[in-house]
Amino acid sequence: MRRATPAEPSLTVGLLTYGRLYEFLINHLLHPYEFPSKLILTPSLAGEVMSSEIQSPIPDSVAANTRAIELVTENGFSILRLWEIDEGRPPIAGDYPFLVRNPQCVERPVAVEIIDPLIVQIELSTRGRIRQGNSFWICCAERHLAIYVWEHDDYPEGDKLRVNQLDPDDLITSIRWQIA
Repeated sequence: MRRATPAEPSLTVGLLTYGRLYEFLINHLLHPYEFPSKLILTPSLAGEVMSSEIQSPIPDSVAANTRAIELVTENGFSILRLWEIDEGRPPIAGDYPFLVRNPQCVERPVAVEIIDPLIVQIELSTRGRIRQGNSFWICCAERHLAIYVWEHDDYPEGDKLRVNQLDPDDLITSIRWQIA
């Protein structure tokens, strides 16, 4: 290996320049779940040294073949958000449609309703930060549905689940929930 001199801006280490290697390692340590990788490696004409360049990620609006978020419970039920499957807008009212698939791959649409007094309670406790239509309610409805199918090992009666009470996890989550 060589030492960097003032005339030489970077030092070659293995197949990457020292500056790019450092940037590669730091970026992936700070953001380990950032996919796809923004680093592109290309071989030189001689084939012994590779160069790197950083590529900007594709914006969400341009991304192709997006899939709906799927939540899988411990007993094998899968919960998908119907509006993501249909590529529609998320619901803004207190009624959230999901597609639930049991371990035998039988799918049924299930609606989760969060009653209005709970929405008002959270709006007041968060000083208006979480209102009706906030993504917090999607997370809350999805979590209650997942708990139900996990505990009962079956679909809700009538394919509808009504959330009448928030549990402590919902309250703690609402306190930490960022503006969405």
